[in-house]
Amino acid sequence: MIKKIKLKKFFISILVMAMVFTTLFPLHNVANAENLEVNLLPPGTEVITTDNLTKVSYFEDGKRYTVSADKLSKKMYIETDFVKYEIVLENIEGNSNEMQGYLINTADGSIIDFQDLNQTIDNGNITPYFAWAVPLALPYIAKGIELLLLAGTLIYISGLEYTIPTNVTEISNKYPNHKYHAAWIHFPDGDVKQSMVVIGPGISDAEARARLAVGQSVFGRTETYAKSIFRSGIRGPEQHGPFPRYLPHYHGEVFDAERGIFVDNKGHSWYFGNIR
Repeated sequence: MIKKIKLKKFFISILVMAMVFTTLFPLHNVANAENLEVNLLPPGTEVITTDNLTKVSYFEDGKRYTVSADKLSKKMYIETDFVKYEIVLENIEGNSNEMQGYLINTADGSIIDFQDLNQTIDNGNITPYFAWAVPLALPYIAKGIELLLLAGTLIYISGLEYTIPTNVTEISNKYPNHKYHAAWIHFPDGDVKQSMVVIGPGISDAEARARLAVGQSVFGRTETYAKSIFRSGIRGPEQHGPFPRYLPHYHGEVFDAERGIFVDNKGHSWYFGNIR
């Protein structure tokens, strides 16, 4: 009888500990992203993936383009049957038509700045830059980058790794001591309906608050972190569209260290989950 009572107390203790753990560490965290298979690629897109290389092929104006991302070299490329360029991205935050960076011809080392690809648009028709009779237009390159993201691989901006929520563990595992990651909403061709959350490297708590203070966004490893970074005026969780393009998030006031005041600039503090 005494053994049964002790055994009963033991199981009660385990249950209480489990409840406490769940309360302190919500199940909405990056671990839930593991082994998540979601196909976001448009029909007709071809993808070839090995351990370290992902290639995505697509058509624009009747011509076939292939973009690739190499995890070993942390480089990306765009190629056709005639020419191959390394893509060097410096910024894609916001509208894809405002991407910053340049192309390096792998054959002769010549460089084309993205600014030189600022094609004219007449009545909705793009007049692209031509290289070796191959049309190169910024939207074509932007589409390739977006397809790499939707394929669930990493892209590289100024040598740092970025991805979308379905693949976030590949990045978060490299920053185990960080509560937050840099993040933003990317708008393919400026289309809000096709927006996607892009998540980057781990950042400090202070860096996360600084981003939110100027209206930028962050990704928290757990819902608790996403919420607790705000001091007051907390709103949420909110989710404005279907997962995984959209994530639940909070808004609120954070301390702006530069100005020494509390501000609310409507930056997002996302976390992994789906509340729709």
